[in-house]
Amino acid sequence: MIFASATAAAIWEENWCDKCFRPDQVAKRVHGEGEGCRVRLFALAANTPPKQIVKNARSGLMQDAFRCTDFQPKPASLRPRAAVVEQEESLFDPLTAVLAPSNQSDTDHQ
Repeated sequence: MIFASATAAAIWEENWCDKCFRPDQVAKRVHGEGEGCRVRLFALAANTPPKQIVKNARSGLMQDAFRCTDFQPKPASLRPRAAVVEQEESLFDPLTAVLAPSNQSDTDHQ
């Protein structure tokens, strides 16, 4: 295995494989079909990294120690759209609204 520990492998998978939209990886992750990404399978089983895995020697973080060159980000058509700003409009114009007169007067309470 090319990773120093099982924790390093799990962090790499979470950072790259779990966010990748390669068709074979999506089929495995979403539908449970197939074996998943061949780069991932080779990286977890081999003692030498595949050419798609590039090591970053200057990285101080585990998730940045390796980079996958076959990584495909989420397609723009599946990304969330910008939030719609809701606007509330008054049901009446407060300048012309007339309040109904009260049916009770102050003398009724005495």
